[in-house]
Amino acid sequence: MALTIELGVAELAATRFAISPLSETVACLQQLSGRDHNPAHLRWLRWAENQLADTPLDLSHTWPLLVSTRPNWPEFLVPAPQGAAATIEDDLGALRGTTAWQVRASLSRVFGGDLPPAAADVAAHPAAGLRAISDELRLAYERLVAPHWARIRAVLEADITYRARQLALGGTEKLFADLHQDLRWHDGSVRLTGERAGEPTTWSAAGPAGWS
Repeated sequence: MALTIELGVAELAATRFAISPLSETVACLQQLSGRDHNPAHLRWLRWAENQLADTPLDLSHTWPLLVSTRPNWPEFLVPAPQGAAATIEDDLGALRGTTAWQVRASLSRVFGGDLPPAAADVAAHPAAGLRAISDELRLAYERLVAPHWARIRAVLEADITYRARQLALGGTEKLFADLHQDLRWHDGSVRLTGERAGEPTTWSAAGPAGWS
């Protein structure tokens, strides 16, 4: 399966580098679920599993949407970052600002017409559902990401500097040349192959960092 995104002048002009604490939080939860495992994160995984063994997180609203048999998840869980200096509260504010129409459309895109109970509950009560998800993700960030955020942010900032240099030296084609093994730029299009082809195109330190 492959996903092809046509990029015109307007889309390329709007392409930017950004850092999202919420995106990193969601990526960490995916690592914990066993999805998209990256061996580079094994030390963190052991630490996080020990933390949660003592005091588990309540992710009853978020987990069923993020971890399922579907190849993707609702994109409102990771809204586009507001900027390079966005905080977790900025990201969560954007999440809570998702319109009811966007919530229902996203859930339908992922789960089809027969929504599982957790998704049906959010679809029926979008504002309340987004508040509950926001609260769960804030706690997940505080427990699992915040203790390591200075190091994570340093890695992301270094990667953004590298990507900006690639863009300056060789344009968009060079920027995409080594962004991810499954991502390629060809004839004005971005082509994503592999298991991630069905997922929302927001990237984090679990994969390519800082591009949206």
